[in-house]
Amino acid sequence: MLTKWLLGNQNNNKKAAVLWNAVGGAVNAGQSAILLIFVTRSMGIITAGFVTIAYAIANLFLTMGKYGVRNYQVTDVKEKYKFSSYLYSRIIAVVSVLVIVVLYLVYCANYGDYSMEKIYIILEITVLKLIDSMEDVYLGRYQQCGRLDIGAKIMAIRLMVTTFEMCIVVVLNRNIHLAVWIAVVLSIIIDYMLIHKSFEVTETKEYTFDAGKIFSLLKICFPLCIGTTLSIYIGNVPKYMIDAYMNEEVQAIFGYIMMPVFVIMLLNNFIYQPMIKGLGDLWSANEKAVFRKTVFKQCLIVVGLTVIILIAGLLLGLPILSLLYNIELSSCKAEFAILLLGGGFFALASYLNVPITTIRKQNYIAVGYLIAAILSLALGKLLVIEYGMLGAALLYLIVNAILVVTYILVLIVGINRSNREVD
Repeated sequence: MLTKWLLGNQNNNKKAAVLWNAVGGAVNAGQSAILLIFVTRSMGIITAGFVTIAYAIANLFLTMGKYGVRNYQVTDVKEKYKFSSYLYSRIIAVVSVLVIVVLYLVYCANYGDYSMEKIYIILEITVLKLIDSMEDVYLGRYQQCGRLDIGAKIMAIRLMVTTFEMCIVVVLNRNIHLAVWIAVVLSIIIDYMLIHKSFEVTETKEYTFDAGKIFSLLKICFPLCIGTTLSIYIGNVPKYMIDAYMNEEVQAIFGYIMMPVFVIMLLNNFIYQPMIKGLGDLWSANEKAVFRKTVFKQCLIVVGLTVIILIAGLLLGLPILSLLYNIELSSCKAEFAILLLGGGFFALASYLNVPITTIRKQNYIAVGYLIAAILSLALGKLLVIEYGMLGAALLYLIVNAILVVTYILVLIVGINRSNREVD
């Protein structure tokens, strides 16, 4: 019965993909926000600050583990690389990231000002997120085969179960460590069971370890890895600056008002995720006029989504957040508005990565994020020390606005050059 539900109706899988991708995206977008509510009320604002920065750091390592391959994999419509190459390259990436995580935390324990409690929470949440990295390569295969609906169901179920479990354990045991480790075990069990029952639909039978292909894929996608990792760094740069120059209480408060921003970013990702394969098909078929219209339409959706959330946020956001987190946030109105606007720019920049990758100009993604990262490092300390949370919010807006302008130019030039090459 479970297998039948997972496989669904072949003729209706596009609607199911959109629905379940939205459900999974909503849970993914809200997981840290929901958990933070229960942590704040059950364990206090200091632990909430630890969880806030832990998610920011874990998401950075999660993205490194994904290696920026998902969009490339889905748009590989001619299957230049077999699934086995994608799988083994992901294993290499995730194991490498786990080693980096351990070395980073050892450094923080010996030379930084991180407490052991903070280090353990960061490690635990990062391990949980690295399971997402491994799951993603299977979800990419489902999508590549036109069955994003199955992958979206798997992701949604796992995230719903683990989010519910962590909240319950935090309330009943007041133990964030136990909550996360149980979530790790549940994630492994759920992924194994559901993928095992449904992966045959992708007709993937060959798992040859082709070192040449694997390292070729790692080489080709390295700029994407740099670009996507820097994108998450840019998305969380205010939190990293607060972690460096302010305290855990400020970190927690900033995490509260930034949660709706992550909702914009993550929901945007899952709204456009079902469209990625379509973009690859259009470009491969040389339907460039339709390709441009599709990209423009999605950009308008991102802008519209940002405007709606900005208006709703200014009217209702802070009162609702104050109620949820049991802390007065009305004094943060300026920071909140700036962050919402910056979140819209970040979402648009993230989406523009997709068509840029589709036209195989992914090297410029890394360049754009590198420029933004250098700018954030140059301005970050000054803005945060001088203006506190307001400075962190302004930094976020500035770097993301520059990213959008950069990627629009890259996309326009890339498409125009391609047209001239065809002519």
